[in-house]
Amino acid sequence: MTDTEASRLTRAPNALAVASSADVIARALASVSGATAHELGAQLWLDESERSRRSAEPDDRTLYWTRLSVMQKARDLDVGDEAIGQFERASRGVDFDFLDDVDRRVIVTGFDPFGLDASIEQSNPSGALALVVHDRVTNIRGLRVQFKSSIVPVRYADFDAGCIEALFGPLLEARAVDLAVTVSMGRDAFDLERFPARRRSVTKPDNDGVAGCVDELDPQIPKLLGSSLVGPEFLEFSLPVRRMLGVRGPYSVRLNNTVQTIERGVLVARELEELTGLTAVSGSGGGYLSNEISYRALFLAKTLGSDIPIGHIHTPRLTGYEPDTVQTIVDQTIKLLDAAIY
Repeated sequence: MTDTEASRLTRAPNALAVASSADVIARALASVSGATAHELGAQLWLDESERSRRSAEPDDRTLYWTRLSVMQKARDLDVGDEAIGQFERASRGVDFDFLDDVDRRVIVTGFDPFGLDASIEQSNPSGALALVVHDRVTNIRGLRVQFKSSIVPVRYADFDAGCIEALFGPLLEARAVDLAVTVSMGRDAFDLERFPARRRSVTKPDNDGVAGCVDELDPQIPKLLGSSLVGPEFLEFSLPVRRMLGVRGPYSVRLNNTVQTIERGVLVARELEELTGLTAVSGSGGGYLSNEISYRALFLAKTLGSDIPIGHIHTPRLTGYEPDTVQTIVDQTIKLLDAAIY
């Protein structure tokens, strides 16, 4: 959390209720060790996940604003940065203890709300999805499947510090997951983003108020622990497209092959080889963090020798919070996730 994010707390939806709940957690955080700080964060995550699963109106905003409020109050109580960091990370869902008797293990990520200076009421259906599907166990085509999830920050600094590699790395290295799907809010339908790109190319700020680049035609290479992120300009996702395109619902489902390059501008690529030697401006998923999480997860899997299906889904967008729309988007996204199981 930064001062920029904390400055919005007084305008947060249901600010008084959030503050009251956060007081209790912050006081507990002020009197515990780092390990217990993790437990407090994990409990907040589990409580919000259970609340979202039981509710007819899943809402990711309560977790986001409560987390920020706890962290702000903990600072006021002189809680150290390490304990606050432990709390924040755990409150995002990072404990992936899959059951032993499942056939498929699935990791799903969503994002925090963003664009809050334009609409302080903004929700992110990908975050609501992550809360709803966490620890879901179901049977799909004769396979027992368990889902785990996490919500990642909309902050470039966290990505540069390796938060995505820290999230996916242990799972991929241990062969502990069979499918990984990253999800974010996007356009007017569901888009399966085929070709993520390495570079950042949007000038709109993240939740810290930091822009990815100054000029969209001068895309920037992200960092990883102080060095430029290595890798090809474009990668190709590995989701089972045909099955997912067959999902029916209120919104259409599209395969998005469109990218933008310095040399050829906007183009629709049929194969990854067509993009060889071109400099990325944006991938199919754009030039923001939704594109970047997909790229980082795919590149990490390639580096670690994992061949599990990985890819990104953009959900339809909404303005503010529309409970019926969020529920509809969550329901159809779950159908897409189920279709990807084989």
